[in-house]
Amino acid sequence: MEKVAETIAFYEKLCEERPGEAWWVDNIKLASEKLTKKNEHSNFYAYLNNPDDYVYQENLKTIEDFNASELAEIERNLDGLACKTQTTRIFKNGTDRLYLIGGQDDEKEKL
Repeated sequence: MEKVAETIAFYEKLCEERPGEAWWVDNIKLASEKLTKKNEHSNFYAYLNNPDDYVYQENLKTIEDFNASELAEIERNLDGLACKTQTTRIFKNGTDRLYLIGGQDDEKEKL
């Protein structure tokens, strides 16, 4: 937990020193260099995904922790999210999955 907190603090410092889109990948890579465990990386990326609501989790489950039937259930649930203004696309590559959930913006609806 301490290593993740230090990484987050270092990342935030890097973002202040090197702001902008040209640095975002380098800031993430440099900040995460000292993370050695899967759970540390998972928590750091959970923070990056939602910094305002992030809470450290000791056993953060990632996609590779799900078995085939659990993944199939997730995919069924995501497929059920599709509606008039939202689509769900699932791309499979071996055991890897990419879930894209998109919708229309208000500007497109006006056109």
